[in-house]
Amino acid sequence: HSPQPTPSPTDPPEMHHMTPWVRRILLTNVAVFFATTLILPGGVLNQLVLVPALLPVRPWTVITYQFLHADTGHLFMNMFGVWMFGGPLERVLGTRGFLRFYLICGVGSGLIIECFNGLISLKAGYGAMWIIPTVGASGALFGMLTAYAILFPNAVIYLFFAIPMSSRTLAIGYGLFSLVSLTSGGSGISHIGHLGGMAVGWLALGPGASLSQLRAWWRHRQMRKRFHDAMRRPPDDQKR
Repeated sequence: HSPQPTPSPTDPPEMHHMTPWVRRILLTNVAVFFATTLILPGGVLNQLVLVPALLPVRPWTVITYQFLHADTGHLFMNMFGVWMFGGPLERVLGTRGFLRFYLICGVGSGLIIECFNGLISLKAGYGAMWIIPTVGASGALFGMLTAYAILFPNAVIYLFFAIPMSSRTLAIGYGLFSLVSLTSGGSGISHIGHLGGMAVGWLALGPGASLSQLRAWWRHRQMRKRFHDAMRRPPDDQKR
């Protein structure tokens, strides 16, 4: 048999099997959604959402808000993105590295929302922005999208399940859309959270040197896998 080429780091790993922390994140978000919708009283939910004005007295909300969603559509879109980008990232970053990256993006996005809304409220007098609650895993998701686009820039993504484009084009397009939408306002979507997640994801992944290290690690992992597969392959009984 001719040797098979080593997968390029620009090609994402296969996603036939859901990775451990992606599965846990999906199950946790779904469980929390149904618990907050059907079981927990509204007073408990109010203690978990991110409200910029209340963050100093509710610091835990910078983590808990990531696991809350407004409705089933919001939940589905975020969890679909986590499933799509999370598996390849967890395989490259490792289980602990992926969980750390996911939480850093979510927390960082929440803190950027806090700073941005506070700054707008102080300078422009839009006091309502200081008390607008934020929920959802979008900040972490956009951080994952950014990392995916950096590691696998040529991977093909089907926008709306129909329009093929590279992951790099998708990330740039979403970033520009969020930036334009941020200046228009009034959509009810935290575009600053999306942009914050992208910025934190880029910084958390580590520009430059860290990217080279990840690519080198990925090549080494593939070579080791091929070696183990060759060792496990039964010998050819056919005489030549």
